[in-house]
Amino acid sequence: MMRVAVLFACVLGVLSTGSLSSASAQSSSSEAATETARVATPAPFRVAVEGAEGACTASAGEPGAEALRSHLEHRLKRTVLACGFATKSAAGAALAAGDVDLAMLDGPAFVDAGAGAASGIRALVAPRAAAGVGRILTVGVVRGEGKPASLKEAGTARIVYAGTAPPFYAGPRAAALDHGLAPPTADREVTAAGPEAALSALRAGEADLMLLHASAWQRVCRGERTGDMTCGDLKEIWRGRSSASVAWSVRLDMDRETMLRLVGVLVALHLENRPAFEWMAPGAGELTPTEAGALAVGG
Repeated sequence: MMRVAVLFACVLGVLSTGSLSSASAQSSSSEAATETARVATPAPFRVAVEGAEGACTASAGEPGAEALRSHLEHRLKRTVLACGFATKSAAGAALAAGDVDLAMLDGPAFVDAGAGAASGIRALVAPRAAAGVGRILTVGVVRGEGKPASLKEAGTARIVYAGTAPPFYAGPRAAALDHGLAPPTADREVTAAGPEAALSALRAGEADLMLLHASAWQRVCRGERTGDMTCGDLKEIWRGRSSASVAWSVRLDMDRETMLRLVGVLVALHLENRPAFEWMAPGAGELTPTEAGALAVGG
């Protein structure tokens, strides 16, 4: 009888141990599921809205801003909050501090926030005017053995442009001025009848520096065969774009997937959600991806 009692006690002990182990396993499983759910749910995406200062909320108030907030929430598949700031500089400071994820900045706000890598922020997309040349990529070219060596050294240089149309004159000139070229006097500027004529003037010594948009430079230097380049006697001393007046900006440490998805959403905004687009870029034709330092003069 004693042996039966002992055996029964052992069985009860095993069953109890099994129940405790099962309960422990279930508890661990539940904790793991909770942690997985926490990690799988992204943090709210916060958009700076210029106007009255206010806390981040799930309602932007202003119709255009609310249209953007709702659109981003749908496309990014995460909660999007609107955060009120009185000025672009205040929004830039919040972006640099990691308190918002997307903000429209201008040059002064970009500088106030620390300007670029030092602040941890970058320009992402900028409005492109419905009319005009926009921020075209421009090159500065000199003869191979000639000077100036940089735009800042071109104070007395004679400059040739490929024409008077905005893509050949106003656009390249504005870009060069933003990157250190001193405003040239009229007697130092020459306009040629096209890119080929501008190259001829430079080679003939009728000018010291040619400013030309990059696509035309590539086209006129392409030879008849693939890989041929016919401008080996010339030297590119600079290339860049004019600075953007405003740009929607993000943090440099934004994860790449979110950044690329955000760019895709914003460049299509003028087609997909006009109220949101017109609030983000009033008077513009579209939003275009831009380089990180687009707001920095000379950047």
